[in-house]
Parts: sequence; C-alpha cells; structure tokens
Amino acid sequence: MKECSESGNVKFCCARAKNVQHFDDQCSQITLLEKKGGVSANVNALLVVDATGFARQFVKHEKTFNPGYQNTYGARFRVEDLGPYQEDRMVLMDYCEEHLY
Repeated sequence: MKECSESGNVKFCCARAKNVQHFDDQCSQITLLEKKGGVSANVNALLVVDATGFARQFVKHEKTFNPGYQNTYGARFRVEDLGPYQEDRMVLMDYCEEHLY
C-alpha cells in the first residue's frame, strides 16, 4: 500500500460508500461520505468490491435474503474438528462501523 500511495495514482481516505452506480461503457461511480463533517465526494473505479456482508447494500439479488442477526463480543471458541481448515487460517470477523459515523 505504501508503494501505491507514493505513486500518486492511488488515494486512501477514511470514508464510507453511500451509493454505487455501474455503467456499461465507463467506470463505476461511488459516492463517498467522508468521516470528517459528512462531506460527500464521488470517485470512479474499474473494480468495486462490496464488503457490506449480510447488509447486501450494493449488490442486487433476485431472491429475498434474511440472515437474521449475528453478534459476538469477545468470544473465544474451542473447535474440536477443523475439517479441511488449518488452525492458523481461521478468522471470525464481524465488522461494525456505526461507531465511526
């Protein structure tokens, strides 16, 4: 990431995506909401990765999906059988950003 930042071709910012518009003949346009002061900005991207998880905020689906609720606070798990997974490769991540905005 340091190389990307130093190249001048990549800009890093602390913001959350508010809207994404996709076009057939040009880059996708993402509307960002900046953390400081709630300022909106638009950026263009060739690749957009939706990491909203169960929220499914930007991906359109044909079927309704209700995963229910998921929460874990400081939990530790002891797993007897890891199946095909390696112990040092397992991660439980439930990211929440409400405290940032």
